[in-house]
Formats: sequence, C-alpha cells, structure tokens
Amino acid sequence: MPYIAVNFIPQSDRPIVFLDYWLPNGAKIEQTSADMSKIEAWLLEQPEVESISTAVGASAPASL
Repeated sequence: MPYIAVNFIPQSDRPIVFLDYWLPNGAKIEQTSADMSKIEAWLLEQPEVESISTAVGASAPASL
C-alpha cells in the first residue's frame, strides 16, 4: 500500500477486524448464513474475541 496516503486509513482506537466472506456467484444465501454461523462459533471460542456482529445479505448497520 505504498501509494495510499496515511490519512486514507485513519488510526482506530478500537481493536476491530472486518471479514468479507463471499461464495461463488449463484450460491444460496442460506449457505452463506450457515458458513457464517460456523465461523462465528469458531471465533467465539477464541479468548481474545469479545463480541461479533454479522450481516448476511445486507450492509452492516451504521451503529457498529
């Protein structure tokens, strides 16, 4: 990312990670939701994870 200005990616005071998960075109949204449930379960087993917010089939709420 040598060509992106530092101000483009501002510092954050929250330790947060975003995960974009995509299946191939034509996949059913129910499969995406089932996969995300498995990913959530695994993440919640990690001691450093405090909370999770998931949005499947829509944008994440602005209140995150």
